[in-house]
Amino acid sequence: MANLQATVRGCARSSTSVADCVATVNRLLVGSTDAKTFVTLFYSVYDAQARTLTYCNAGHNPPYRSTVDGRMVTLDTGGPIVAAFGWSKYEQETIQLAPGERLVVFTDGVTEAANPADEQFGEPRLEEILKQNAQAKAADTIQHVLDAVLKFQAEAPVADDITLVCLRT
Repeated sequence: MANLQATVRGCARSSTSVADCVATVNRLLVGSTDAKTFVTLFYSVYDAQARTLTYCNAGHNPPYRSTVDGRMVTLDTGGPIVAAFGWSKYEQETIQLAPGERLVVFTDGVTEAANPADEQFGEPRLEEILKQNAQAKAADTIQHVLDAVLKFQAEAPVADDITLVCLRT
């Protein structure tokens, strides 16, 4: 992860686009990691003044965008995982976020969290929590999801990290 963070930071300063940055990260990591290593990555640049988000999703769980009319839209434009294939191509998309919209980025530790019966939390439960708390502030959204995941897991061992980022415009 330290290698990924350093590589992304370096590329972010010199790349001409989000997709170019992800492609460069991919090429550099392919050359510096073993064949069994790969990373999922959601890389984006948010322009707060224009309320635009330009992103590239490289095999990561698609983040959710909650629109003002209540739709849940996944952000999946991009390409494959990074560090695995030197030939990978990546696309980017720029979206306009309206006032009051929300973006939730999460790791697979959220959706793959398991309860004692080995049932996964899953995306439908995550979507329901997000819909139930559609008007919540960003920090409250994160807390609602974390509370639901921890309650769902009950006494089951935690198998993966749980990371959430929420942006409310």
